[in-house]
Amino acid sequence: MRGPRRSRVAFVLVDGIGDVTIPSLGGRTPLEAAAMPRLDAVAAAGVVGLMDPVEPGLACGSDTAHLSLLGYDPRVYYRGRGAFESMGAGLAMAPGDIAFKVRCRPLSTKL
Repeated sequence: MRGPRRSRVAFVLVDGIGDVTIPSLGGRTPLEAAAMPRLDAVAAAGVVGLMDPVEPGLACGSDTAHLSLLGYDPRVYYRGRGAFESMGAGLAMAPGDIAFKVRCRPLSTKL
């Protein structure tokens, strides 16, 4: 006898593609202006929604949101963006290590 059929789920998280409107795109965002037939087909065949994965009082960024979506409480496991960026770059983090995320910008665009 066969057991109950299990549903297969593909969890597609398209993060960071929201943007601001751009006048040269007719007031649309880059996402709205892009031709994405495959992503459109996936969205049309599935369930699409909006979710706020982080509870009130916590900063909602990719790092805290991803922890929440994967079942980790960011209040317990989140240690700052620097650690995520370091590990993403292949740098191992050990207990007691400190990592900072820094964005360097020129003071002038005329360099």
